[in-house]
Amino acid sequence: MLKAVGRARVTDADVQAARERISPHIVRTPLLRSNSLDALFGGPTWFKCENLQRGGAFKMRGALNAVLSLPQDARERGLVTFSSGNHGKALSIAARIAGTEARILVPRDVSAAKLAGIERAGGRVAHYDRLTEDRQAMAFAIARDEGHAFIHPFDDSAIIAGQATAALEVFEDLPATQILYAPVGGGGLASGLCVAARAARLDCEVVGAEPEAGDDVGRSVDRGEIVTIPPVDSICDGALTTAPGHACLPILIDNSVRMETVADAAIPALMLTLMEELKVMVEPTACLGVAAALADARAGRRPEGPVAIILSGGNITAARFCEFVRHSKGLGA
Repeated sequence: MLKAVGRARVTDADVQAARERISPHIVRTPLLRSNSLDALFGGPTWFKCENLQRGGAFKMRGALNAVLSLPQDARERGLVTFSSGNHGKALSIAARIAGTEARILVPRDVSAAKLAGIERAGGRVAHYDRLTEDRQAMAFAIARDEGHAFIHPFDDSAIIAGQATAALEVFEDLPATQILYAPVGGGGLASGLCVAARAARLDCEVVGAEPEAGDDVGRSVDRGEIVTIPPVDSICDGALTTAPGHACLPILIDNSVRMETVADAAIPALMLTLMEELKVMVEPTACLGVAAALADARAGRRPEGPVAIILSGGNITAARFCEFVRHSKGLGA
C-alpha cells in the first residue's frame, strides 16, 4: 500500500536548539577505534557508542527534545507513545525529568531488558500484538481518552532534531568523516544525521541499514513515496517498522541516503567482535550499520578516509547476549 509523502523541514537552528535543550541531561558518548577493526574494515573506522547513552540508546536525545519542546501544560497532562523498547525507556526517563508521567505501548514480545528498563524508569506499560493490532491507533485512543500528549518514536521534527545531535558530536570529534553508517527503523536517526551533515557543511554520505526482512525504508526511498509492508520478524527488534515516517522520508530522499539490507545471520558475529575488540555490549539492531560498513569494505566501496558507525543501543541482558553469540566465532579481527 502506498501513501503520499509530504515535505518536512528540520532546520539547522532546530538542531542547535535541541542540543542546548538536552545537553544538561545526556551523555556525550565516545568515539572508539581499534587497530584490528581498522584492518577488518579496510581503513580508519570509528564507532559512536550510543549504547553508553543515558537510557542505553540514542533514543534519549530525540525523546528528551520532544518532551522539553512541549508547552508546560501539555507536559503536565502526561505523555503516551508506542515503542519496541528503547524509545519507551527514553520517554519514561524524559517524563521523569519533566516531572510528568508516561504511558508506553510495547509489543507482547518486547525484550525483557527493554521492558525492565521502561518499568524502572517509571513508565506505565501496556501491551499490543504487533502482528494484529494497530499500535498507533491504540496510542491515539489513549491520548484522546486521557488527555496525554502523543510523542511519536520517529515521525516528529523534534525527534529528528534531537537524534541529529549524535552526528554533531561525531563531526566535531571527526570532521573528516566521509561516510556515516546507522541502523534504520522508521528513519528518525538517519534523517537526523542528514540534517546534521548539512548543518556542519560536510560532504558526508549517510548510509542506512535495515533488516533484510523489513526493507520498508529502502523500498520507500527507491519509490519516492511511503511503502508499507506487513509486520516481519528479525532479531533486530529496534528496526521492525512497517513504513518510514512521513517527516523522515523526504529528508532521506533529498539527501540521497543509500539504503542497505542486512541478514539476521550476519549479526551475532558482529556483536561478539565488538565485545572482543571494543569491550562494548550492543543489541542486535546496533550492528546493522556495522554490517553495512563491513559489506562496503569487502566490496571495495569504502573511501580511504575515516568512516563512522552509530552503535545505536545496548539494551540487552548478558544472558540474551550470550544466547545470540554462543555459536559465533566472531569475525577474527
